[in-house]
Amino acid sequence: MPNFTGLSKAEMQASNLGQLKKAGTDVVNGKATKHDIMAFYLDKDVDDADPVREYLGVNGQISKQTIVTQDIETNATVKSKVVVWTYYPTGEVDVIFLKDLDAAGTETQVTKIKHYLNGRKPETIP
Repeated sequence: MPNFTGLSKAEMQASNLGQLKKAGTDVVNGKATKHDIMAFYLDKDVDDADPVREYLGVNGQISKQTIVTQDIETNATVKSKVVVWTYYPTGEVDVIFLKDLDAAGTETQVTKIKHYLNGRKPETIP
């Protein structure tokens, strides 16, 4: 998070409470934006929306989950993460796809995790 006071950490530590309050007030009344103040109070610049999940109708297994990361001020999408599950006919997990998307919805990275029916450990595949 940016430091708009112009004070170093050592200068802040050496200041008394009144001096820090004055520095903070000067910032709020001066160059801090709404986004800056929200980020200060929330201690983050972005926030994840509640996950959206889709389930398979037959047995209720999860098929897809999407988590959208949004700007705290505007709710504009910053990035998304989509997880897609595929299943063997027997109902066990086959492949899990982990997809990272940019703000425009373009895939930036895809990871595939293959599960096996024979007890072999899951592994990342190309």
